[in-house]
Amino acid sequence: MANKRGMNTLGWKGLPGLFKGARTLATVMAVGLFGATQAEAHDNRGNTNISVSETTALGGDTVDVGFDYTIWHAGHGPVTAEWEIHLDGVTLLASGSNLADGNSTSVFSIDRTVALPGNLTPGTHQIVITTYYAAGSGAISSFINLEIIDPAGEAQALIATLSEARGRLIVQNGPNLERRIGRLNNRSRNVAASGEVASRNDTSTEGEAANGGTFLSSSNAVAPSSPYDFWIEAAHAKFSAGNMDGNFNIIHMGVDRLLNPDLLIGLGLQFDNASLSGPGAEISGNGFMIGPYLTKRVHENLYVDARVAWGRSSNDVSPFGTYTDTVDAERWLATAALVGDFQVGELTVQPEARLSWFEETTDAYRDNNGIRVAPVTTSFGSFEVGPTISRSYDVGSGGTLTANLSAKSIWTYDFSNGGVAPSTTRGHSGRIEIGLDYSNNANLLINGSVFVDGGGRDWDSMGITIGMDYTF
Repeated sequence: MANKRGMNTLGWKGLPGLFKGARTLATVMAVGLFGATQAEAHDNRGNTNISVSETTALGGDTVDVGFDYTIWHAGHGPVTAEWEIHLDGVTLLASGSNLADGNSTSVFSIDRTVALPGNLTPGTHQIVITTYYAAGSGAISSFINLEIIDPAGEAQALIATLSEARGRLIVQNGPNLERRIGRLNNRSRNVAASGEVASRNDTSTEGEAANGGTFLSSSNAVAPSSPYDFWIEAAHAKFSAGNMDGNFNIIHMGVDRLLNPDLLIGLGLQFDNASLSGPGAEISGNGFMIGPYLTKRVHENLYVDARVAWGRSSNDVSPFGTYTDTVDAERWLATAALVGDFQVGELTVQPEARLSWFEETTDAYRDNNGIRVAPVTTSFGSFEVGPTISRSYDVGSGGTLTANLSAKSIWTYDFSNGGVAPSTTRGHSGRIEIGLDYSNNANLLINGSVFVDGGGRDWDSMGITIGMDYTF
């Protein structure tokens, strides 16, 4: 547990009922001048500074409270100096007294072990130390802020925050859509900037189906002589969720096949890593998802794109920064989109409307203190709409360079995590992405982009993507 030394206090409350709360020298002089200095408090685990709000004590804990106080008394004979320890100024935890000389300065050091009630509600409480010159006379009170914590609740909130942020990034950083549309459109990697495409009867290399970032449109698709495509993509992002900051990494890979000129199916695998840290807490996790996907032409310039995936994650949870637990989770994703593909002069315009659903449920577990942490299910839907605009340039030697600009409006809806933490992504936000693809007539495509995603309640992210695919 974290440490914080209690504050030093010198003051007087005056005579009860008459000078309560008054810090007047005259009142104190009437009963004898004295001061009290609170030293420190520590819990039964030997940790000092229990007033730190992130991690303090549990209901039912035994807490050691230590303090010093001094009595100045000039020539009035022996005096009984009393002290009391209350919780929230109401519940008496301990009390005692000491005999002061009366003719000299007396210093007393008190160290008492007190038991906190087991039914304390989580939140901020106060241990109040009151020292008296004598019963019913001048008093000084010192305060220790004591945060009663709920380890299970804190762990659940941390898990839910990571699951939501990671799910958002997984949904927004899926496999490259433009590559799949390019495959169905039989766009050659070395297509000229003028936009010429092969016909269905073209059997040349330029007529083979291939991958690409964003390519030119054609209704004259043709099945390739090499229908299989292996691809790999990666993305990295930094993000902020509420008052926490994190990092996210994801790698996609897969193989797909053109069954016919209008239908592509494939199997994709992803590995992801995410970490999140904030005041006194941190969490990180590694996971995977696997599942099929398809892209189908339903009209000359209209496509359906769909993907489902299932997976697991393993997460290290440290709600107070003093211990770490590991919890596993199961998750699944479903996403589908209607995508257009139009040639406007030298530009290719691909409007997209996509609906997605993500859900992740952790296993129940017992934390480092033996406290049961119940499962947390985090789920949400996402609707995004917006275009991708691109233009291709012939760069010679069989190479083509394609510049892409994508702008999406995103609405996150039906968010749920059982109420264990507030949502950081719910509502409206947006994403802008700028990319560049290079392809050649050796069946190789390399692409990259930068993106900014944010504008929601408490959510911002930015990052980069890179990718490569090869047709065989």
